[in-house]
Amino acid sequence: MLTLCFESDIRRVENAYKTLGVNDKVSGANFLFFDEKDVVGFMRIQIDGHTALCEKTFFLPTVEDGDKEFFVRVMFAKFQTIAPIIIRFDGIHPELKEFGFEKNDGGMEIISNQINLHN
Repeated sequence: MLTLCFESDIRRVENAYKTLGVNDKVSGANFLFFDEKDVVGFMRIQIDGHTALCEKTFFLPTVEDGDKEFFVRVMFAKFQTIAPIIIRFDGIHPELKEFGFEKNDGGMEIISNQINLHN
């Protein structure tokens, strides 16, 4: 079963990074992706005022494209449940256009309550 969970325990996030082979310093808000009980990816978000910067999204190479899309859609659904905030990804990501993201200042942005999950 595929699941997503917010993890606030730095040691657990460090262990997840190590398991995934990611050599990054833990920071921001980390959402871990699981397949059964095995961590298979994460999304790290930095909050700055009214903007949530999706700083890094990582999946093991074995994660199928459909499962990656599922995790991203679940994250976007979670964003819709909070007070409206700008969701930003640095760089241009054409795959985000289907969710309503638009190019802005070298990145892709949308207000959380405007994310389109009906496609």
